[in-house]
Amino acid sequence: MLEALYKRQGVFADTPEERWRHLIYLSASNTRLVTEYDYEDMPDMGHYDIHKSIFELLGTAPVDNNLLIVLYHLLDQLDPQCVHSPENLDHVLKRWAQLPVKQDTSHDGYFTSLPLRDEFRCLIAALYGRGFGNKTPIGRTDEDDVALRCAYYARAEFMAKDMTAGYEKDGPVFTFAAMLNSRVHQRRDLRKLMEEDYRAGG
Repeated sequence: MLEALYKRQGVFADTPEERWRHLIYLSASNTRLVTEYDYEDMPDMGHYDIHKSIFELLGTAPVDNNLLIVLYHLLDQLDPQCVHSPENLDHVLKRWAQLPVKQDTSHDGYFTSLPLRDEFRCLIAALYGRGFGNKTPIGRTDEDDVALRCAYYARAEFMAKDMTAGYEKDGPVFTFAAMLNSRVHQRRDLRKLMEEDYRAGG
């Protein structure tokens, strides 16, 4: 049912737009999104297909502010270690970059001073561009697009000096993306920097 919802197929094919958005929003609390079953002889293909359909939704959903808010809420509930591993993010990031940015500050991001559109793109890049299963890692520190820098921050093999350089370049945006980097959580020195310096500063 979740896969059908995100693909807008089956019983959801003719669901009105507003109702479809509301169902996607509600689906974010479904524990199946963060529950992967262990089988002796095969992976959890149901879980895989759900997460593949979520990523595909980012590339097919109408690009508008209402759906952006819904999809942001959905992505924010996911386990970063258990999302789909696409080989490329370009088409998705380019689609959402087309959304006009409104001038009033009510559309600033939830965690950064970026416009919500750009913070959403950074979330996508950090969540899906961390290199698991990718033939070529996505993003570098010298990218012009902040979203691609976030892809790097979320997967980099950081040392403390690299953390400092990233934070000096992008401030709270660096923190936003690096929070998804498992290396930051595993190493005490990096975790200390994040908790005591960067989160307080953001």
